[in-house]
Amino acid sequence: MTNPLPHKQKIGLDNEAADINAISKPDSLIEELQIVRLEGRYFCFDRHEAKNRVGVLQYRDGNRGMVIEVSPRYGHPSILAYKVLQAVFRKVTLEGKPYPDMVSFSYRELSRMAGRDVFGGRDSQQLYEAIRQLEDTKIELFLYDDSGNVFRSFRFNLIISSGFIGSGEVTSPTRIKAAALTLHPVIMDSMRRGHFAIFNGVGA
Repeated sequence: MTNPLPHKQKIGLDNEAADINAISKPDSLIEELQIVRLEGRYFCFDRHEAKNRVGVLQYRDGNRGMVIEVSPRYGHPSILAYKVLQAVFRKVTLEGKPYPDMVSFSYRELSRMAGRDVFGGRDSQQLYEAIRQLEDTKIELFLYDDSGNVFRSFRFNLIISSGFIGSGEVTSPTRIKAAALTLHPVIMDSMRRGHFAIFNGVGA
């Protein structure tokens, strides 16, 4: 029969288990996130300024903050990306509870929901680029403890996968016929529990 672990060692293991559990369930990071802060920092509503925002951008308010890692290929999410995300959340709420992770759009449907009345090839390409911005730009939320030395962080992207039907080159389509977009499960799990307020006041 083996001897039980020393008390201090057992406490250390318990602490490690608690730390691992905290990382695997980043609820408090999502719940403490202010949506207005995310909107103002993840999205740039000045198209010209958005082109100048590159690389890794860090914001901190007291013991919490976020890091935005801009897509080097598609750039900083701007006005159209914001409207596309509103359309995704709107479609999710229209599907009803328990809210699907993935929603699908025809090109015309997504264009209309994103406020586009013209359905030309350039509009199609801009929508494609906006979706890629949402998929490729990453967010890292971080939260320090009272000492200011120990932190928790969680890194994710709002759209985790996308699928398209279109024509032209795969990497730069001249026309999108349909798109299927999947939101990150942490956002959806939080939304289903009522912890995540959807942008623009749509939903619970």
